Amino acid sequence: MEVSRSTVRGTAPAPRRRVVLLATCAAGLFLAAWAPDALAQTTSKTKTVNKDFTTTVQSPCPTPSQGEAVDINGTDSVQTRQIQQSGNITKFSFAEHKSGQGVGQVSANQYRFEDMSQNATSVSSTTCQFYIRITTTTHLIRQGSKPPVPDDFFARSRLLIVMTKDCQTTLTLESFDAAECK
Repeated sequence: MEVSRSTVRGTAPAPRRRVVLLATCAAGLFLAAWAPDALAQTTSKTKTVNKDFTTTVQSPCPTPSQGEAVDINGTDSVQTRQIQQSGNITKFSFAEHKSGQGVGQVSANQYRFEDMSQNATSVSSTTCQFYIRITTTTHLIRQGSKPPVPDDFFARSRLLIVMTKDCQTTLTLESFDAAECK
């Protein structure tokens, strides 16, 4: 096997190399002055905010007239990802995770729920100050032995996410209401 090494040096005359160097510098200055977005880099940051909540819902199972009040304790977590895109546009993505438990006031039946949003909600904005509402349906699953009549049920919740002008996320659970039996 034969290995050779060669070095290539500029063969253009010195004045031509200076012209190429000046043209390259001029193009760089043009981009910096007239197209700052072309030199901008995308940056991102992620933050998670948790909000504990307590509420009471009226279970609609086995029928609305036979259901009981269920005390709910839970946590709503929202992961906010900010991606600074070219110029002054920022893309915000929100992923929600809700979990908790409930206890029937009369029967002491226990329920659990765990809900992770499969699709992140995304918003592109030129400012940090805006709000969105996310509505989800959560399955509350009865724990313990199987009852003669199934009493798992769904609850609908509405979460208000407010982005403050300094890009901080605040959460308000506006509602968490029983919807229908499973």
